[in-house]
Amino acid sequence: MSLTADPETMAAPSLAVGERILWQGRPAAGFAFRRGDLLSFAIAGYFLYTGFGGAERSGGMARGIGLLVSLALLAEVFLLRPYLARRTQYVLTDRRAIILRPSLSGLSQQDYPLATMKLVSLTKGVGQGTGSIGFAETAGWSSTRLVRVIGFEHLPDAEAVHAKMLAAKEALEAAPTREVHHG
Repeated sequence: MSLTADPETMAAPSLAVGERILWQGRPAAGFAFRRGDLLSFAIAGYFLYTGFGGAERSGGMARGIGLLVSLALLAEVFLLRPYLARRTQYVLTDRRAIILRPSLSGLSQQDYPLATMKLVSLTKGVGQGTGSIGFAETAGWSSTRLVRVIGFEHLPDAEAVHAKMLAAKEALEAAPTREVHHG
């Protein structure tokens, strides 16, 4: 599957023997505002200001670079991110959470085993009745911390998916572990 694949088509993730899909879906359509967007808007505003005459003394080259930077930041927020979100897929199985994201070589699959998840958080979105489920963290910058939360973002049915994920995690933790006997 490539970046030009039909966004309505759901790809099948690689599943282990006996693994069951409990839910699968996509982020809600449309623009999803994030806290980090405030910084992008501020930087884009600054470069637009300097590009359109706020820095008359800096010459044409600085204005051109300022305009390009501001347009790139705004394109990322309003064009690229919604485009990629339409092609992102989320899958919850009885063993893991799977994120399928578009990449230049097709879809990349990222797996997050339920057994190793330390935290499963639900964040309700503003308006539109959406929400996000966080279940992993990685080093990276965000507007409030030096870690970035990984999860299912901008879901229209986040509360129901969150409940399914917690139930699957509890069932996995309650299941007896197989002991290996060497004889």
